[in-house]
Amino acid sequence: MINMEPRQLENHGVKGNKLNRSHVKKAVNPGDVVSVDKLEYSIPEFIGQITGKLTRQRIIGSTVYVFHASGLSYVYHQTLMTSEETVKSKLAFEKYAVTHGVHIKYYHADHGRFKDNLFMKSIEDERQAISFGGVGAHHQNGVAKERIGDLQRRATTLLLHAQRRWPDAINSHLWTYAIRAANDYRNYTTANTQDICPMTRFCKTSSIPSFQNQHHFRCPTYVLKKESQHKKKMRKWTDRTKVGIN
Repeated sequence: MINMEPRQLENHGVKGNKLNRSHVKKAVNPGDVVSVDKLEYSIPEFIGQITGKLTRQRIIGSTVYVFHASGLSYVYHQTLMTSEETVKSKLAFEKYAVTHGVHIKYYHADHGRFKDNLFMKSIEDERQAISFGGVGAHHQNGVAKERIGDLQRRATTLLLHAQRRWPDAINSHLWTYAIRAANDYRNYTTANTQDICPMTRFCKTSSIPSFQNQHHFRCPTYVLKKESQHKKKMRKWTDRTKVGIN
């Protein structure tokens, strides 16, 4: 357990220096409690690039963070499942939260990389608290586990549909982009007409994102060629666009 004042630990569901695994503090505000877990892929994923030499690195897993109070989730893709990459995911996640005015106070996780020295040092440096489920008791981290399962099912639907619609361009190596798309759809859409979306709860605003701004996963997109962008002359019947994947 991290070395923090006992009173601060009690405020976050931990008594003294002994972890209380049966209780996780109830979240009222977005940063009060965040569950975190890892997702690994059997198929390495391509890394999207716009410029530069093509990389041989591949995405092999992700770290998924879920806010208890708002239901919003954040997915960070990783090329290595090391302690260093896990800390990078934490820093990226907290930077994302801060841009929305949210500061993380408490994490709940399984063991594994989240109990490594580097991750625990990051927790201590930020004056945060963390609790862990029991060894082998994955149900005690049910919030993150359920979200990962939900994102996988949504991503599978998106990917299989896209493969059938455009088999020449879509394959299973685009799996992690389907995960990211599924996460975005879940964060920005409502469950029913009486509900508000997780992003609205996360930002504590009455504004609801427009469905018109949501483009379907892997639909064709057309981009003007460089000559057209710079208004250079092109032959009359020459294609002025190139097709890409959203």
